[in-house]
Amino acid sequence: MSWTHMSFSPILLMIAKHFQTQLICPQCHRPIRGISVQALDKHWHPGHLKCALCQTPIGLSPFYQYNGQVFHIECHSAHKSTDCIYCGKNSADCHNYWGEKFCCKHSAELPKCRYCSRLILPHWRNSHSPDDMRCAICRKSAVETIEQAQHILPTLVQWLETQGIRFYYLDRRIGLLEPVQLGQFVQTTNRSDLLGALRSFIGYEGKKVKAVEIKGLVVLRGIPKPLFQGVVIHELGHVWLLENRILTLPPWAEEGFCELLSHRFLSQIKTKEGLYYAKMIEDQRDDVYGKGFHRLKRLSEKIGFLPLIAHLREFRELPR
Repeated sequence: MSWTHMSFSPILLMIAKHFQTQLICPQCHRPIRGISVQALDKHWHPGHLKCALCQTPIGLSPFYQYNGQVFHIECHSAHKSTDCIYCGKNSADCHNYWGEKFCCKHSAELPKCRYCSRLILPHWRNSHSPDDMRCAICRKSAVETIEQAQHILPTLVQWLETQGIRFYYLDRRIGLLEPVQLGQFVQTTNRSDLLGALRSFIGYEGKKVKAVEIKGLVVLRGIPKPLFQGVVIHELGHVWLLENRILTLPPWAEEGFCELLSHRFLSQIKTKEGLYYAKMIEDQRDDVYGKGFHRLKRLSEKIGFLPLIAHLREFRELPR
């Protein structure tokens, strides 16, 4: 079966404005007003037609159609090639989320990046830190300095405000810690997967809460920027719950709520990296973070996200 190349021409891209016929996007099942993209004998919202390989939106870019699927131009090349990206031999029989093809035997020979699961070639390794299990791509986008972290934080606060999450006394300082330091911060030594943490103080007078204080928000130094953003959004969710004195949620509900915020952000930035980390949240299976996220996601889909935020703020508990 041959590939069909949709050229750069707006006409051949079959993007048009439709004024008379009511078109329904097959992804969201909602009417299309204005610009649509025609592919696979259907009309789509530009953001809802996704590449079969990288799972990011095609948008208004040129694309290929093949066997009932569409591909970005660059993803098409990766999809068709059988050359291993690691050894160059024409024997690639495995591929990863990123569209990279390689010989399956390399999975047993090469370490994986702890953040994106790409295989790490010897020349990608950090010669100054042999234990640094990051690929060159994740290392390039890593948040390594306080200045980088402080520059990113305001944009995350602004995004949360668009979601109905507003802060009143937010301390906009943020810390970056090494793994051992992060474990000490949360006073645990049995968590090797810690990415961020929040330390707080709650003062009581009898059974009544008299004071809530945020002692510090810290994130693991050196994680890729999209993951850093998702972790900070999660921790800011805890800050918001504390500020609003929503203190009696069970662990699954509190962590599930914060994971829901992170997932919404990562899904909305619509990058390949963002969608990868959003899927990591979806794939969690533990009783607190994983099941908590899925329960909160179902609840927000049932009653709406903004009504969920309003209910939490007013009643300090989840809707029954």
